[in-house]
Amino acid sequence: KEIASDETLSIATHQGSIHIGGLALDCYVLQDGTRAFHKRGMAKALGLKSAGGNAFLKTVQGKSVATQIDEELADRIDNPFYFRAINGDVAHGYDAEVLVDVCKAVKRAADQGKLSPAQEPLALQANAILNAFAKVGVAAVIDEATGFQEVRGPDALRMLVEQYIEKEKREW
Repeated sequence: KEIASDETLSIATHQGSIHIGGLALDCYVLQDGTRAFHKRGMAKALGLKSAGGNAFLKTVQGKSVATQIDEELADRIDNPFYFRAINGDVAHGYDAEVLVDVCKAVKRAADQGKLSPAQEPLALQANAILNAFAKVGVAAVIDEATGFQEVRGPDALRMLVEQYIEKEKREW
């Protein structure tokens, strides 16, 4: 895939890090408001041994998970977008929602018994991510509705994600 020209390349206006299960994932907000993860971060988030973007592709395109991925999501996975990170480097990225949709696909594959025993940790990690994001989403909406987001710490939601995932890991 060709890299877009500098004129059409999305630019990250904000960058941060989310801690998921002991892993730090770089995350970005692009100038158009897109929330994004770096392609390498997708593999890291799922706890794959190799944190490279190709490991992520190999996992989601493998027969056990791919059967649970619809055409639209497959297209989004096959076509990461390029953007310019804060440091000026060109990066491969995915809309943050792709991580959630992939976790749902992994969970469906696990529920249908399609994962190999070696892939079981993948299902546990996907489930932990889904549960943590759902719980934090509820907290964020309540914070917004009540005005609490104005007084909570700037890293409060990120810390909640970390707490929820750590709690789930202890339950494994």
